[in-house]
Amino acid sequence: MFNAAARIRESSALIVMLLLAGTASAQERPSLKWPILTVVAASAVDEISTEYNLSQGHNLLTFADGSQLETRSLENNPMIRGLQGNRPAMFAVSAALTTAGILGFQQLAKHGHPKLAKAGMYLWSAARLEASIGNFQAGSQHRRYKRMAIAIKVL
Repeated sequence: MFNAAARIRESSALIVMLLLAGTASAQERPSLKWPILTVVAASAVDEISTEYNLSQGHNLLTFADGSQLETRSLENNPMIRGLQGNRPAMFAVSAALTTAGILGFQQLAKHGHPKLAKAGMYLWSAARLEASIGNFQAGSQHRRYKRMAIAIKVL
């Protein structure tokens, strides 16, 4: 079941780790401070929403008329899809990929492209927030299907 308090604690650890990785160089270039914070916040929201969606699990719902509906929550990111059954590992790999992305954008800024680095981090944040919205919507849809199946069984 989705445990919001546990996910917030885990996301807090992710935020601290990413901030430590990102702000070391950002102190030299304060102009990247806000894009890095935006990426870290979007990553935390994405992790929480992914956990929410995956907590809905796999369900085979059978309705009163005998029809069945299969709902399944899956990770769509091909880089971490294989770790779906091991959530701590999936969380760690996601944090590592985010850290690597931040470091890559910092190198881009260091080599004379700070505007491109900022734009890239803001676009990346927007994409992660869009994925988070999809995760929350998918998880809510699975919950609606479960409630609908329970209501039909009661009738």
